[in-house]
Amino acid sequence: MLAPTADVFFSVSLDLKAFEECMPKHDLIGSAYTFCAHVIIGGVATWVQQSQYNGSISYIFEAGHSSQGEAEEIMRKIFANPDLKSGQRYASHTFVDKVKSPPTQAADLLSWQTYTEFRRRLEGREQRKDFAALLRPQTDFAVFVDRRRIIELAAKWMKIDEAEAIALSRLHLGDRNDLVGGAGT
Repeated sequence: MLAPTADVFFSVSLDLKAFEECMPKHDLIGSAYTFCAHVIIGGVATWVQQSQYNGSISYIFEAGHSSQGEAEEIMRKIFANPDLKSGQRYASHTFVDKVKSPPTQAADLLSWQTYTEFRRRLEGREQRKDFAALLRPQTDFAVFVDRRRIIELAAKWMKIDEAEAIALSRLHLGDRNDLVGGAGT
């Protein structure tokens, strides 16, 4: 469905209840929405390194979320650092109305599919065949940040400075095949 139009997919879901209960309030972490944006940006950085991609990347987010302003501010902080900007091939970022952007609608569908699959896995159910067919194990990133990972990251983030916190987003993408390869969390 989406594979012919994209080189790589990135999708992240989290246990919202665990995030709200366990993640301390911190300017660099922000809301669950902003936290997920951090993880996606870390995923892009990992992909850039692994694939040796040399082009420019524009980060596109769905407009209208209540945490959009917070995510915008954190994006500005991240990409004010020349090393991060260069390493992640940053060209720009924007927030678009998905109603007017079919690619954003496709990304929204991928996010919903990922969330639904992770929820099914937490319930002990088997992977859906449509989800298995959607993602490519060698290229795509589908990550679920569960309670254990939220607690680990919260503990680490409270002890480090801003530059380290930004880089720490990559932590979760070491487990990129949580679902893609069939191994659940």
